[in-house]
Amino acid sequence: IGSVGAVTAAMSWKRITGVVYLYVGSRASMGTAYIYRINVSPGAVIDASYAGVTSNVNGSVRLANNRAYAVTDGGQVHAMDATNFGVGGFVNVTGFPYQTAAAVPIQLPASITSTGLAYFGDNSGRLYSLTTAGADETNYPLSVTASAITSSPLYINYTGVVAVGAADGYVYFIDRHNASGVPVLFNRFYVGAGRVSTV
Repeated sequence: IGSVGAVTAAMSWKRITGVVYLYVGSRASMGTAYIYRINVSPGAVIDASYAGVTSNVNGSVRLANNRAYAVTDGGQVHAMDATNFGVGGFVNVTGFPYQTAAAVPIQLPASITSTGLAYFGDNSGRLYSLTTAGADETNYPLSVTASAITSSPLYINYTGVVAVGAADGYVYFIDRHNASGVPVLFNRFYVGAGRVSTV
């Protein structure tokens, strides 16, 4: 199965009514990148593709709540309707794509909570929290560090804590909402020289 550009990140898959579908993004070629939904069973059929991306798709396409989330070098978060098989149905859900204000690259995939919040960081060291409608949660984005965020955020269930790694060798811990309803950085831990790629 051919792609418009190199596929350099992990793939995600979902079984829907007995059929296995693969979700993956491509690097950009001549200003166009794709997010693909591939029917794996025949082994050679692209079920659907979305061509509305103009820069590299980074990290894996994350699947949650019947949505396929993808991030780009252009500072966008796409949320595709992963299980819509109607003609032209594999498109962004209402409110997406989300665009960061300065179009700063997002290198790692978003982390999606069970309630549908999407956490991700960008190359300027900001942490974002998006609602299912594609809007910033109140008081986000939060400036965490002067270095690039280099890991997918990890939301620790039932604690309100988000952990994320950065290019400066630290893991940062954020209270997603303190007693005043404001996200705050409350701790950091130095792992070592070089970027923290996984939390």
